[in-house]
Amino acid sequence: MGRSRAALVALAATLGCSDPVPQGEALRAAMVGAWCNSQDGGKTCWAYDFIDADGKALACNVEARGGLSYVATAQHTVEAAESCFVILGSAVPELEVGHRLCIQSFMIDAQIHRFQYKSQDGEVVTLHRRASPPPRCHAP
Repeated sequence: MGRSRAALVALAATLGCSDPVPQGEALRAAMVGAWCNSQDGGKTCWAYDFIDADGKALACNVEARGGLSYVATAQHTVEAAESCFVILGSAVPELEVGHRLCIQSFMIDAQIHRFQYKSQDGEVVTLHRRASPPPRCHAP
């Protein structure tokens, strides 16, 4: 087992994840769907991420957080447990077209996805799966 894979398994264990994260195509397929950004365990959602089977992604907020409102589209790719999103369109100045944002997944199942942004402070993010998107989320 490589050093990065061993580190990933160790981190998953500390986060309470019993199974290692799927890799490559299995992870890409597991990420397809609607995901909720939540502060209360998924009861309410302040933003959504959508990934389709063709790798197109849409992210938007449905509740302004601190006055910030955003919507962005991206192309999603996966290699091992790393997922990257290349911005295709954005209404957010910090997410210019062509910007690449990558995450390291630690756990994903039918209900939640835990990951860490590779370029930020190391906080682990948890998203909650949703059956369908909200009606207010539109591509830029």
